[in-house]
Amino acid sequence: MKPLPRLPVGVLIEGPKGEKGDQGPPGLRGLRGPPGERGPKGDDGQPGKVEIRIDEAKLNTLEQELEALKKRLKKQEEKEGESVFIGGLGGSSSGSASVNYIPQTVADVYYTEAVLIEGINIIGVRYQGPSTVNLPASLPTERIVTVKDETGLGQVTINSY
Repeated sequence: MKPLPRLPVGVLIEGPKGEKGDQGPPGLRGLRGPPGERGPKGDDGQPGKVEIRIDEAKLNTLEQELEALKKRLKKQEEKEGESVFIGGLGGSSSGSASVNYIPQTVADVYYTEAVLIEGINIIGVRYQGPSTVNLPASLPTERIVTVKDETGLGQVTINSY
């Protein structure tokens, strides 16, 4: 991303010319003569002017926030495709259930029993196009799998192998 250009404080930027002005008022009446004629309609409006003042401290703060956001985004992109394990949710007979979230960012994936934990497995399909989730046909009942189409495209196929 290109950095924003720095403008000096108090810069005036001229916009396009405005519309023609209204017809002017009648001219002044001379001492002895008749009233003056009505003035001609203005030729061109004056160009618009905008004054921009940049608070240097606020600009620096925004740049720092932007850099921090870029770092967080880079870390998130590095984690893309990793499983996230969340434990301690209530609901099973032992008092807690495990949840395993797996983002799918490619078209076709074959999941093995080793990747799927005992508990809840959520496969979030993020691939922007037709995609297939391939699951083992003989999964134990303790391994619950939910497939979520996170793109909303409705192009996810689930197969067993």
